[in-house]
Amino acid sequence: MISVTSETSFQEIRDSLGQKQFQILNYLALLGHATNNEISKQYGIPINCVTPRIKELREMGIVTQVSKRPCKVTGRRAMVWEVLRPSEALRNFRLYLARQESVEIKREIQPELF
Repeated sequence: MISVTSETSFQEIRDSLGQKQFQILNYLALLGHATNNEISKQYGIPINCVTPRIKELREMGIVTQVSKRPCKVTGRRAMVWEVLRPSEALRNFRLYLARQESVEIKREIQPELF
């Protein structure tokens, strides 16, 4: 059973993500943990759509690397990703948004630095 707190955390993150970001996040959550190529093959999404979305989700603190192992698709050693627990993901996501806001304020104050 999903707790109300987890559901609220998930909703807050979901409302801030783009459609493709949310789609990849959802697919990874369904798989539990996977490489980029495994997500791509399992759901028929081009790898060049998966890789940038995983990078963005990682930068937001929602997805983390859990290991490296041979990919089930390519056989090559690859990073394995998983979605963080909702409370941890929400905390990281809020920090990410605060950092983005801080950068925007600095750009307004001192545009010559950017």
